[in-house]
Amino acid sequence: MIIAFKQFLVNVYYKVRQKLGNVTFSQSIQIVSPEKTLIKISECIEKQQIGAYLRFGDGEINMIEGRGAMEQEPNKKLAHEMREAFEVHSDTILKSLMIHSNKFGRSEGMELGGMHLLEDSFAEQLLFRSYVYFIGEPIYSHVAFAYSAVFAQEAFLQTLKKIKLHDTIFIGNKNISEKLIKDIFGNDIQTIKTESKNTYSSIERINKELITEVLKNNNSYKIVIYAAGPTSNILQKRAIERSDNTFSIDIGSLIDAFAGNVSRAWIEKVPGGKSYWTDLLSKINTSK
Repeated sequence: MIIAFKQFLVNVYYKVRQKLGNVTFSQSIQIVSPEKTLIKISECIEKQQIGAYLRFGDGEINMIEGRGAMEQEPNKKLAHEMREAFEVHSDTILKSLMIHSNKFGRSEGMELGGMHLLEDSFAEQLLFRSYVYFIGEPIYSHVAFAYSAVFAQEAFLQTLKKIKLHDTIFIGNKNISEKLIKDIFGNDIQTIKTESKNTYSSIERINKELITEVLKNNNSYKIVIYAAGPTSNILQKRAIERSDNTFSIDIGSLIDAFAGNVSRAWIEKVPGGKSYWTDLLSKINTSK
């Protein structure tokens, strides 16, 4: 109810500004850079803190508005749970939003073919539609891993090393090879397979398998890696509600890049194409 009222106030504000011909958010709203987002994630892992790195974009915003996304058809229950995912908050829950732009924050390298960079007007619209969920909180970068894998390799490799120090679980597309997952995250990683589309339809099965894995080894601290589309946010939200002894990370389409699947525009813009990811995979294996 409180969230709904806040969104109502934001809507009124925005419509008034539209009529005045001055629709804008203050430039003082700045997204946390990918580099600093990765540092914060690493700190949480080093301290074995319970938390999550969640990624929100236009697809997730569409869902709370009752529409679908690239990997997921609309669903009323999903919309409700997605809204709950937007609402979670604590110092160790890092909520990110897809608003990298000239106005709200860009990092060196984003000018390369517009990689990860939005037009200011589109970023404004996304912020308007979801700002109520970020009031008083940092807005973290939604491309911390994808960006760092290309433009800050050493930080990316060091973060992977920290992840591998703990029991690790991967939740993602059944079409991603087991070998590739192990090459990136280590041979001891446990995997939970999801459908390539409409993953939410099998969320109860996935959630049950996750709980089983989390409780193994006397409920030791674990890192959960997600590459399951919008359903990742719902599973992370449920884990937060249960107070699982985990830190969860949504790596988004990064796994597609390693697999040679050009599922997003940014993957196509990486210099070197497939050979870049083959070389990076070699570095990951030699840095174990």
